[in-house]
Amino acid sequence: MRDLLQPLVKQILSAESMDLESDPIAIYRSLIREEESRTGEKSSRPYDVTAAVAAQDPGVQKVQAGRTFSSFLLIRYVNLFLFPLKFYTKLSSR
Repeated sequence: MRDLLQPLVKQILSAESMDLESDPIAIYRSLIREEESRTGEKSSRPYDVTAAVAAQDPGVQKVQAGRTFSSFLLIRYVNLFLFPLKFYTKLSSR
């Protein structure tokens, strides 16, 4: 079972696009870094802001909404996967 699941779990954990960060300050700063990398210029937005200010940023809200949905799907499918896995493990241990 380990040989079957280990590559899948490693692939999920190492997926660069699977960023589930939910801290508004971390997301805000990440958006600023991405903007600066894309434009090659310093962002006009302040880098050091409070969580409340970062949470009000439309970009942060968009990212959080997408990540909330992704987290929901991930949890849902993990739960759907666990029941058959437990059942198979119980059967194979007999």
